[in-house]
Amino acid sequence: MFHFGKWGFGRSKGNVQEPEPYKRVSTPDDGGKRRRLHLRFVGQVQAVGFRWNARKVATEVGCTGWVENKSDGSVEMELQGTDPQICDYFGLFADEYRSHPIQYQISEREDIPLVPEEQEFVARYEWEY
Repeated sequence: MFHFGKWGFGRSKGNVQEPEPYKRVSTPDDGGKRRRLHLRFVGQVQAVGFRWNARKVATEVGCTGWVENKSDGSVEMELQGTDPQICDYFGLFADEYRSHPIQYQISEREDIPLVPEEQEFVARYEWEY
């Protein structure tokens, strides 16, 4: 079953509790069965470094794929990796915005066929493809 990980609450600063940083569940040589997700994000997803943070985190956890701003203001992504890598992706991506939260939701999610020859995760522009 696919999940986005567990979230806990940590140290209290005054009356505000801050979430603890995400703790990774995958290992560098995960070796598990891979899957590929097609996702569409809506909300505060453009002009906030979304694509660049997505690329940074995907590369860090070993996922491949791409992310792209769309002309309707959404962001589209294909993310390929093992379940633990994908779980780590979402946990670490959320950590990127802990100090300056953004509001977004995943409006579309679909499992799609793997792209076996893919070697990296890229941020691209809609007009390139």
